[in-house]
Amino acid sequence: MSRHLLIVCIGPVQYLIASARRCQDLWFGSYLLSALARETARAVDDVAGGQSLVFPAALGNDKPSVANKIVAVLPDGVAPERAGNAGRTAMERALRNYAEDAFTRVGANDSRRAERFDEELARAQVDELMELQWVAVPVGGDADYARARGDAEALLARRKHTRDWHSSRAPARTGRRKSALDGQWESALDESLFADVEAGRLAVEDLRRDYHVRRRERLCGIGLLKRVGETTDLVFGERPRPAFRSTSHLAAGPTLVRLAREAGARERVDHYLDEIDRLGVIDRHRIARGDVRGYEAVDPVFGTAAIRVEAGLGAWRAPGRPALDGRLLYEARLRDREDGFLHVSDEELRGLERRLREVLGGRTPVPYYGLLIADGDRMGKAIDALADLDAHRRLSTALEDFAREATKLVEGAGGCPVYAGGDDVLALLPLHTALDAATELAQAFARTTGHACSTLAEKPTLSVGLAVVHHLQPMNEARAVAVRAERLAKRERNSLGIIVAPRSGAELQATGTWGEAPALPARIYRHARLFDEGRLPGGLAYDLERASDLVGCDGDLLASLVGTELTRSRAGRGAEPLAGEDRAWLKDRITAVGARALSGELQIARVFLSAYREAWR
Repeated sequence: MSRHLLIVCIGPVQYLIASARRCQDLWFGSYLLSALARETARAVDDVAGGQSLVFPAALGNDKPSVANKIVAVLPDGVAPERAGNAGRTAMERALRNYAEDAFTRVGANDSRRAERFDEELARAQVDELMELQWVAVPVGGDADYARARGDAEALLARRKHTRDWHSSRAPARTGRRKSALDGQWESALDESLFADVEAGRLAVEDLRRDYHVRRRERLCGIGLLKRVGETTDLVFGERPRPAFRSTSHLAAGPTLVRLAREAGARERVDHYLDEIDRLGVIDRHRIARGDVRGYEAVDPVFGTAAIRVEAGLGAWRAPGRPALDGRLLYEARLRDREDGFLHVSDEELRGLERRLREVLGGRTPVPYYGLLIADGDRMGKAIDALADLDAHRRLSTALEDFAREATKLVEGAGGCPVYAGGDDVLALLPLHTALDAATELAQAFARTTGHACSTLAEKPTLSVGLAVVHHLQPMNEARAVAVRAERLAKRERNSLGIIVAPRSGAELQATGTWGEAPALPARIYRHARLFDEGRLPGGLAYDLERASDLVGCDGDLLASLVGTELTRSRAGRGAEPLAGEDRAWLKDRITAVGARALSGELQIARVFLSAYREAWR
């Protein structure tokens, strides 16, 4: 029996990741896909006697996320059916283990668990979740590898269009509402559970603690698996997952920087947290267990000295005291009675709100954060051009190096990495670090893949989509905006695409390639400085839009009209005319990108300026 090139693909990718309402749902869906791919790859490699993997290059305890597509070269004597079936068995076993671990915690403290939680239905739904497809073609020596890979990819494409049809194993249930995550699967939580809550026979906080849902939120078995998924790695034992924070905590990032800088702020925060502790609700706001680390905050706009910022609110307190989530900095979250304050009286709540206003000094935290999706450009062409086996293994190793560095970069920006594997990154970031993080990710990708791709005339690059979304927006909606931002970046490739989705009003867009001078982040920083120093009128962006509608695409005429408007606006405020350098800068930007694109950049700069001012002013 000759050697074989084996390609294994598992899914569904989009369903696992896209159907998410909370950070936990998004994180665990991404984590589960990677964990199952890792177990599949491990089983294939074990059957092959080791050293067979191409993508991923290797497996180990420090392994970053594993992509859902596995490539291996099976030695003589190893039947592809044996390796493919071993991978399938390992994947299914790991999935059952994760589900069993999660479901033991659903309703664990409820004496009526059996009638309120349909575990049979939940397990059947999870059993139908994953698909695994594999193809194999004979491969001779290393010189035959490129031909074999081309044949295998073509065969896999055909295999993916051949569906496996089977009857559903999930038991039929009547009168069940659909899952809130996707509206596809029946809820595994019986309606009697919610009826008991509405009738007052079951407390809302018990519903949240035992069943991990809100009073009107139904979840299927897959949704419950995402929501309750274990925080330790069942493959590597007690290695903890990264600390995970809420979207509100990410949005509060600039305020955490300000509190770290202000004299006396820690004492005010301590008094505020002591009051929450006295009310007996502080445990509800602990940051999920994991490695809670601070980061070095850097000011990209005003030149303020860098400062060390704790990862969690009150993390500087006495040893043993919990690091708390930044959602406690939003009055709206205090008023959410299902968020841990159900039994706090109105008077006590008003006292908390007064204490919080003292902490914040009358200012309001920024309500937006960044959701980032990054993806390599022309990776398929690069893989095709790097035809031999050794070159593919070098590229695979380089991509793993990038994934490790990407995780460190996101954490070093005060963000939460959700997924970093191969050339893909998914992360949540506070606005005051998001643009720097996006820039550093693109630079890291070029650096880590540069040696492996040194022989290529057209090297892979990284496109980054950054969505600026409200901290209370459901995660599936926020991710949809980030996907559109990534597509915006992919139009030219090697680009950054930004979409700001305000709670009300039209979306804003801006894009630019990393090779531009200056690149889009640097342009936003400069626009922000000009606005902050009062050298640009606040209505300039809207004037540009109106002028563009009036004169079309004539760049010189637009530049002249805007120059006149700038002079008139500043004279009306008793200010000196805009300096020649800054005026030339704006005229050049109109010529380079057009009035509408510049208007978008300016409006987006004002959004980011609110975060920079909150952090550093």
